[in-house]
Amino acid sequence: MNTSDNQVLIIGGGLGGLALGQILQANGIPFQVFERDQELHSRQQGWAVALNECLSRLKRLLPTSLGDLHSISVNANIGVLDGATILDACTGDMIASIGGVPSDQPGHILRCRRERLREYLAQDIPISTDKQFTHYEEDADGVTAHFNDGTSARGSILVGADGASSRVRTQLLQQSSNFAPFVPIMGSATLPREKFQHLHELGSAGLIAGKRDLRYLVALLSIEPDESSAEYYYAVCYQPPDAAEETAWTASASPESLYDKALAQTKGLPDFLTDIIRTAGVEGIITPALKFVEFVPPPRLPVGRVTLAGDAAHAMMPFQGAGANTALLDVCDLASLLINAGNLGNELEVVSLVQAYSCIICPRGKQKVVGSHASGEQMSKVLGADMPPPPLRYVATV
Repeated sequence: MNTSDNQVLIIGGGLGGLALGQILQANGIPFQVFERDQELHSRQQGWAVALNECLSRLKRLLPTSLGDLHSISVNANIGVLDGATILDACTGDMIASIGGVPSDQPGHILRCRRERLREYLAQDIPISTDKQFTHYEEDADGVTAHFNDGTSARGSILVGADGASSRVRTQLLQQSSNFAPFVPIMGSATLPREKFQHLHELGSAGLIAGKRDLRYLVALLSIEPDESSAEYYYAVCYQPPDAAEETAWTASASPESLYDKALAQTKGLPDFLTDIIRTAGVEGIITPALKFVEFVPPPRLPVGRVTLAGDAAHAMMPFQGAGANTALLDVCDLASLLINAGNLGNELEVVSLVQAYSCIICPRGKQKVVGSHASGEQMSKVLGADMPPPPLRYVATV
């Protein structure tokens, strides 16, 4: 890959696209990252993620110059291990715990603010912002990405890491995401010690509670070194009769209406879990409301120079914490194949590499999407149910 025509075109400057860029740069592989926003922090990208499955791969592949990944933990200021607790939503009793163990032990998790992880992964790599991808053109010698400002870029492989509403996926598969059965309402607040101390003692990174048609999260975003205050957020995830209709409502509803809905949906939960909603008030409601969507990947991706990673390949509900982990595993797998590849100017070699990658990510992505869907529908991971998930659709390729 000694010429610009042999570079890797990465569409999307989210976690997956940036991690891929870091690994490629560390191995001398030319690439470009194209981000649609004018700045990396132009819009809210999510709240916090819990990393576990991908940590060992990231440790091996990311450059050491980035610094210790654990320095961006939500608890880094106070040196506490990240852990979460699953509670009975009716009684507040503990059902299970996650994490809370050192990084060299099984079950370790790293909980970090999504924006902070994005900043970490964006260090010292070139990122072209305000580049809204429109379409690509592929031929025997390469692939060209086109943008709405009239510019284009030429490369050997194009990676769509442009999220759940991926334009790359739309062109590649002619398939969009579907609305997930749950709808979120979210809010945040800075809490004084007396209001967050009990929450933090129960679960240093967060608390998860669930009952029929409701999944509820209260989680830490940051904490002051002297523990005088902490920033928390909550997510009220409920299952309405018509998710598409309800999602449309949350997108246009006033903060007052969303606040009232959050209180109504969490009625009957223990006060210590829902106090944050009342403390945050209407002012703490996050607008525009986020939406949950799903996309199950096909058994394999089409043959060619274009592929997908992360939510573009497999969008899922967040109930198993698999979205970010799977996205980062995707780019670790793709980067490893690229590092070990020969001549990426050769069409047959490129097609072979993309197909090998597809055979890894499609089965794994389907498993994660279906598992997250089942966890939302039946909370099988929490309640021990071993029930088949409701069917999900995928688009077949030939």
